[in-house]
Amino acid sequence: MADEHPALVAERMRVRVLAAPLDDTVPMSFGRLDRRQVCLVEIDAGGLTGFGESWVNYPAWGPVERVATLCEGVAPRLLGYDVADPGSVQDRLARVLLPVDRHWGATGPI
Repeated sequence: MADEHPALVAERMRVRVLAAPLDDTVPMSFGRLDRRQVCLVEIDAGGLTGFGESWVNYPAWGPVERVATLCEGVAPRLLGYDVADPGSVQDRLARVLLPVDRHWGATGPI
């Protein structure tokens, strides 16, 4: 029986944080924001590039934590693996990173 998806192996992951200052602070339920930040993720596989993003506006160390989680936690469990089926990739990462989720008290997708 043939695979539903041909193999598409994750070869490279890039993580970047972009930030733009806000003219005025923005009140949020958890504090005030003085800049808008986003963590961008690019994954190369078989000549294709997939993109994703993560919200990292709060707390102040959010971008540092997110980059470390992606580079030290996710990348080693993603690179070299078949990523043709995004649902399977998410299920696998959720399963192998569950101890981290439990430790943080924030189960769900990292």
